[in-house]
Amino acid sequence: MLRINGTVAAVDEHEVSIAVEQCYGHCGKALLRSEFWAAMPQVAAPQDVASFVADSRLMALASSDAQGHADLSPKGDPAGGLLRLEDDTAWFADRPGNRRTDSFRNILVQPRVAAALLIPGSSYVVHLSGRARISSDAARRAAFAVQDKTPALVAAIDDLTIELRDSAALRRARLWPLQPPTHGIEAAKLFVEHIKLNRDSGFAARLTGAALSVPGVSGLLKTALDKEYKNNLY
Repeated sequence: MLRINGTVAAVDEHEVSIAVEQCYGHCGKALLRSEFWAAMPQVAAPQDVASFVADSRLMALASSDAQGHADLSPKGDPAGGLLRLEDDTAWFADRPGNRRTDSFRNILVQPRVAAALLIPGSSYVVHLSGRARISSDAARRAAFAVQDKTPALVAAIDDLTIELRDSAALRRARLWPLQPPTHGIEAAKLFVEHIKLNRDSGFAARLTGAALSVPGVSGLLKTALDKEYKNNLY
């Protein structure tokens, strides 16, 4: 996944312009868990909220800190395991990812969040918002166990507002039918090239740059990434 950080420069009726400050490869575990691109597209997605949520595989969770700096975090699970609705509360699991914990740090200081849930092939999106809280309750965590692995934490969104909308943006994007995959993109090589662009002259930066210049390091990184994605999705 490609992550872009920056500041909103302009907004009009049709688009949002972002002044890009950072751009880098992001952990792809959420997409891998969701099997979003491998699942059979559902052009005729459910038209009621509960059924749509049950079939959703990918969620974008928006949170912000006390200063208003926003974060958008991907959450992914197979259909039926991403989000669970109970009365006016939605529950989801904290799965392994990039270990930045941006969303949870934001929730601790400013609990208002919003999220969008997607189904492969559908231009409809479930939008929800409310006040989030983090829980380590054993029973709640056990309900999201996969492959005998129980998440360390779960999160709840209370005072829930939820609705199903048709997304003009998804229709314009024309994501489906899927196009042939782009070949030649390797996460390990992208990581190495990204680090080499670092202009920091500090000792740690120089040491990292030297280590990544060793012949064959991209292959070692690829092996490590493949192992991580295979063994630690949950």
